[in-house]
Amino acid sequence: MEGNGVDSNKALVKQCAREAGFDLVGVSSAAPFAREQAVVLERLTDRLMGQLPWYTEARVRRGCNPQALLPGARSIISVACSYYTAASPLTPLHIVEKGTPSPLADEAERAFGHREEL
Repeated sequence: MEGNGVDSNKALVKQCAREAGFDLVGVSSAAPFAREQAVVLERLTDRLMGQLPWYTEARVRRGCNPQALLPGARSIISVACSYYTAASPLTPLHIVEKGTPSPLADEAERAFGHREEL
């Protein structure tokens, strides 16, 4: 069970993300993704990943282990926003301007006192 401080931090992150305009926000543990890693490695072994030469076993092992990507990480924050509105047609994802998360990062920096860029 999570402590009150963890719950209040999650609530603050979720509130900041929603205020920044994100439709969905989730906070999860930064524990390794062992089950997912096994599934993807099996797909690689079975040659089911198509023509993706960059999608290697080493990349999967690193990507399924948050500590390998950011030592000391305790949580993963995921955000999403829908580009669809009733007033406008769908926009292809490759056209959408990058940099959308910056307002959330700015708010997190104010709330927690630092920001690390990857």
